[in-house]
Amino acid sequence: MKLAFVLVEPKVPENVGAAARALCTMGFSELWLVNSDLHTRPEAHWLAHGSDHILDNARIFPDLAAVRNSADLLMGTSAKPRHNRQDWHEPAALRTVSLT
Repeated sequence: MKLAFVLVEPKVPENVGAAARALCTMGFSELWLVNSDLHTRPEAHWLAHGSDHILDNARIFPDLAAVRNSADLLMGTSAKPRHNRQDWHEPAALRTVSLT
């Protein structure tokens, strides 16, 4: 299974660079960005520090629907309390849960 990390409309280029660095540190390489070109900014590359290849190979999507069409399983997290939705699924149940 291919694992990709998706940032949806990030606002700060430094956060995109920091995400690339974290992915590289953990051995991952797939960064997908929704509606963003922040990976091209110098600030992103400053924080990527040795992970520029992840920024250079980031896949860009126009919207989240396009990401959904490219993934078999999509899970999302956020540190921001924007939504009150709380769908909790045990890992063993993920094979049978419909996320539509």
